[in-house]
Amino acid sequence: MLNDSMETNALKKLYDGAERKPFVSSTKALVGHCMGASGAVELASVLRSMQTGEPIVMPRLTEPLDDSGMFDPPEKIDIRYAMSNSFGFAGNSASIVIGKWVGE
Repeated sequence: MLNDSMETNALKKLYDGAERKPFVSSTKALVGHCMGASGAVELASVLRSMQTGEPIVMPRLTEPLDDSGMFDPPEKIDIRYAMSNSFGFAGNSASIVIGKWVGE
């Protein structure tokens, strides 16, 4: 829970005053902690969300983490760019930024 509040505070500081804020979600409550595979599982879910327009919903999040709206899932989502973060044990961490293919 401490990590959640630290990440939430960092996002609030980063997007304070921004006209548009990103939607933020997590797959951990859906699949557990996959250790070394967590990055691949996270990326696959983000790619699927980009294809279908369905946001990744955190099933156990029954109350908003804050009042920013970043954690409130929309009905549909048009993701053009996404950042997938995977923070693992012993500092095994990675982030990847991907963009939706709009070509032919």
